[in-house]
Order: sequence, then C-alpha cells, then structure tokens
Amino acid sequence: MKRGGAEGILKINQSQERFINLLSQDIGDNLHHLHQVQRLDHDPNKEQTLTRQMSSEFQKMMSWGRYRFGILGIEPQWFELKTLVDVLAETFAVHWHRITVRNIKNISVYSEPDILQRVLHELLDNAFKYSEGNVTLKAKANDQTLTLSITDGGMFLSEGALERLHQPVHQGLGLTICSDLLSLLNSQLQTRRSRKGESVFFFELRHI
Repeated sequence: MKRGGAEGILKINQSQERFINLLSQDIGDNLHHLHQVQRLDHDPNKEQTLTRQMSSEFQKMMSWGRYRFGILGIEPQWFELKTLVDVLAETFAVHWHRITVRNIKNISVYSEPDILQRVLHELLDNAFKYSEGNVTLKAKANDQTLTLSITDGGMFLSEGALERLHQPVHQGLGLTICSDLLSLLNSQLQTRRSRKGESVFFFELRHI
C-alpha cells in the first residue's frame, strides 16, 4: 500500500504500539497460567491443552503482527461488497451453510478492501468457533454510510457481557484484532442484542 498522510501514519504507529503491548501482556498472562497449572494441578492433560491453546494464539498473533507491520498507509478504493463476501464464502466453505447473507448485492464500498475483509473474517471466525448456531451477515447502506453486522444465533450474551466486550481486557484476540483494524478505517466495533436476544456485532463505514 502507498503511504498515507501524517494522520494515517500516526494511527498506524499507535496501532503497532498497541499490538506490542498486547503481545507482551498476552504471553505473560498465558505463561503465568501455565506455571499455576504446573505448580498446583499437576495435570498433564490440562497442561498439554493449555500449551496447545497458547501455541495457536501465539501463531495467530504473529500472523496479525506480520500483516499489521506491513501496512504503510491506507489507500481506500471503490469495490463491490459481494466480491469480498464471495472470497469469505470460499474461505469458510465448510461452515457457509450456517450463514444467511442479506442485502449485499449492488452495494459499492469505498474503503480498504483487504482490511475490511480481515475484519469480517475475524468476526465470522469467532462466530463459528464459539457457537453452533446460525449466523447472519447483513449490510445496510444509505447515501453516506454502510453498516455491516454479524448476528450470532448461537451466542446469547447479557447486555452487561456485551458492554464488557468494549474493554480490551475482555475482548479476546479476535475482537481485539477487529477493533484495531477498524480504527484504521475510522470506525469502531459495536455490540447490541437482537430482539431474540442474539449477539450482534456491527460497525459503520462512511462510503462517500
């Protein structure tokens, strides 16, 4: 990507600094947890499970880090939303039967397509990983903004639990990545409950 203006570069630098802090904290917390298991539980199965979880999370953070430190600027462009969703459909082919997609045809988006795709990828990955319910990906556009939402039909969180997800310490890695990348697009991840009590994750993009 081409280098953006001073404001964009500042955001990228701040985001990279947040990543380093998060990585340090995450590794420290996991190592502490592993030490506690080794010292108190003496359970080899629990130790192996925790070690595998740490390895998986570490690999994910390294992948995110390589991508983030490769971003030199934000270069938005016009593209068709359906094209991006088609790529996600191929990526999640095994789970795609659980997805209902609404209102994505004939919508042009002015944004950074790779970053937006990665945000949606993380949100869908979380939905598939932590529940077995149906998932709805929905777009709502007007003259100035595009709202994208993912409703997880298998995740029923209280208002308090959803509100806590706005705090980095409660987000988990996937949502932290989403929040970080959305900040580069001048957006933020929001949450609410549907009328049925399902968890809805959404964000807005200005597309003019």
